[in-house]
Amino acid sequence: MNKRLLGLTSSAFIFAAALTGCTISSGDSSFSFSITNDDEEPNSDKSIETENGKKSGKKVDRGELPDIKDYMGSYTCNGYGSWGGDKYPDCETIQSELEKDPMTISEDGTMHFHGSDYKLIPEGTIDNTVVFSIDGSGFNFDKYPYHDITDKDYEGAVYFTKETQQMTVNDVDCPYVTYKVCLTAKDDTSSSAYISFNKD
Repeated sequence: MNKRLLGLTSSAFIFAAALTGCTISSGDSSFSFSITNDDEEPNSDKSIETENGKKSGKKVDRGELPDIKDYMGSYTCNGYGSWGGDKYPDCETIQSELEKDPMTISEDGTMHFHGSDYKLIPEGTIDNTVVFSIDGSGFNFDKYPYHDITDKDYEGAVYFTKETQQMTVNDVDCPYVTYKVCLTAKDDTSSSAYISFNKD
């Protein structure tokens, strides 16, 4: 897999450490990072394995639909990642431009992102991740987060997420939240880039 761009900030480092189950010790303090899931039981309805080894979605439980009013406001970009090759936009440039024109979400569900307005559609909650799709992207929640989640001819922002994870500091659980706008390139039905945010 060709990893082209990766922007890391302190919150992105925490996220990366959480994914690897990293433990950092210093003196009497210890920091351990882990992702916890409220649903520890495996759910066979979430995905199936196809003959070619790729996962394809079955009907998933959408959980409680999110309320857009909980996400209103402005957001500050704090990182990015891209592993889709040259056909994907330059995320570093997007991050720089977001400093001049910050992302916002309005009460009517309009997300202003990178100079364009997108209509957010509440999709559901899965594995502690709240998902809003972008109207017109062809996003398929039943296949999220696996392959073929969007239309082949669509490019740009596909969906917006709020991810809640756990960090343990001195045996105390400390949840932290990351917001992301996930992107796709034309002729790609997956999403291989994201811009991450803190909510102001």
